[in-house]
Amino acid sequence: MVQHAMANSDTLPPSADVAALAATCDQDCGEAATLSYRWEWGATGTCCAHHAALLQQTAVSLKRAVVIHPIALAAPAPLLRDERIQLTARALVLEAELTEAQTQGLSVYRKNGDLQVQLSTAVVRDREAKAQLQDMRAKLAELEKWNEQITNENGRLLVELERLKSLDAFVHERAEREALHDRGLEPPTTVDR
Repeated sequence: MVQHAMANSDTLPPSADVAALAATCDQDCGEAATLSYRWEWGATGTCCAHHAALLQQTAVSLKRAVVIHPIALAAPAPLLRDERIQLTARALVLEAELTEAQTQGLSVYRKNGDLQVQLSTAVVRDREAKAQLQDMRAKLAELEKWNEQITNENGRLLVELERLKSLDAFVHERAEREALHDRGLEPPTTVDR
């Protein structure tokens, strides 16, 4: 006959639950013990829910009684006045530390926001500077091409200028010879250059 009853002073000693709180299942499964049991002949132990079901089946097979119940938590001892004062003081210190940490966290958050704005501004400026640099490179390429054209044109004009200077010198020399000849100072030459 299987009995399902709550533990009392007759079925389970009060100290058993306190010791069982840190125990594991005594059936070697490694699970945490959540239930206590006591056989009618006085053997006690702790087990998990799976092994509690096996114990009940064993009790039916043996035609013996086993009492299984959840492990009761021991009531905490009331705090002494000094302990309450220490806990209250610690709570106040932790609240002050938490408030200070929140203030610092808010300050860091705001600084982070400012830095993100500065970073965004720097990124925009960088993009703008890169675009301007690209435009300047394109203008520089145009100016270099134009400079090359001007240099080539200047070279042609210099050659033409030298030719015109030579022609001018020749014409001037001839005009002087003719002027001298007209005055009778020098005979004209018949060779034209």
